[in-house]
Amino acid sequence: MPQAAAVRAMSHEPRPETEDGPVRLDPKASAARIIEGLSRDPEQVRAASKVARTDAFISLVRSDLAGYIERSGATQADVARAIGSNPAYVNQFLSGKFPVPKQEPAFARTISRYLAREGRRADQVTEAEFVETRPARHTLAVLQDAHDGHRMVADVGRSGMGKTISCRHYAETNEGVIYVLCGYQIRAPRAFLGHLAGKLKMAAHARFADLYEQVVVKLANSGRLLIVDEAEHLDGELGEKTMEMLRQLWERTAIGLAFVSNERFWRNLENDRTAERMEKFTTRLGAKKFLRRKAHRQDVEAIVARHLESYDAEVLERLVARAQGPGAFRAVALYCQQAAIEAAKDGGRVTMTTLDRVAAVVDAQLEDAEK
Repeated sequence: MPQAAAVRAMSHEPRPETEDGPVRLDPKASAARIIEGLSRDPEQVRAASKVARTDAFISLVRSDLAGYIERSGATQADVARAIGSNPAYVNQFLSGKFPVPKQEPAFARTISRYLAREGRRADQVTEAEFVETRPARHTLAVLQDAHDGHRMVADVGRSGMGKTISCRHYAETNEGVIYVLCGYQIRAPRAFLGHLAGKLKMAAHARFADLYEQVVVKLANSGRLLIVDEAEHLDGELGEKTMEMLRQLWERTAIGLAFVSNERFWRNLENDRTAERMEKFTTRLGAKKFLRRKAHRQDVEAIVARHLESYDAEVLERLVARAQGPGAFRAVALYCQQAAIEAAKDGGRVTMTTLDRVAAVVDAQLEDAEK
């Protein structure tokens, strides 16, 4: 008998029973929990037919996927791309009209694994929240100075001290700020200018010279601030040309211009071969602010107080020590945010054991970010 017909026939048969009564499949439970529950109880495994269990699994995965799409805002195309499939198959699976019934269980298992991965990812914190530490106040002051005085400035400091999150906070809380996270893909002048035009909601199809003039007209006397974050990526011949382009843009438009970067940016400018070529750029920097390398205890305490309600004394000491290592305050913030999620599952208090559990996850994220 074909599988679909067998399932229809089973709907008229009495449900399988065990010594404790009929097998009950909770439709609100996740597919993974249903299967785990059946596999732990040999009596239920024997009582429920293979077809019924497979059908229940597919139905629950379908429900889980529909709920995930609704909650996350992901599209069927996003799901298909993530699992290496066709959007039409995802659509047909959700509508209960999968074209090849024999392959539907395998497709459901693929979806189930995908949802499990997304669930684990949802429990991982990837972005630190803004906390007003002394380095954060330093960066905010530099940006305010550039914005108010229409100056070109550089804010240079060790990675992980909160420069990026401070830049984003300033952009979110002030009008007229253009925030650009620099990368090698926009290091060349034409690529950077096209990206900037996109930020200004301008078409970027014109020739370079024409587009440059259009951007000048758009920004001239606008009182805006352009933040170029991770400016250390503007290295080499292409990067130097982009910095010169931005200097000229600043001079013609009277906007504020802030280059925010780690120490590599300034080392590149001080290089003997670069210094002479970039003299016009460096001599026009109105302020060159350098963050202190040391992470102060008071700042670590502020970050911990922001994220953790209850924690052991040893936790604070470990985080103070961790702030001196790679990632600095960003590492501390991610440790705290991830530890808070983990602790919520165990009563709410963060212990050294909690930190040990999150350390590998957070340190791996920080290593990936530095690559």
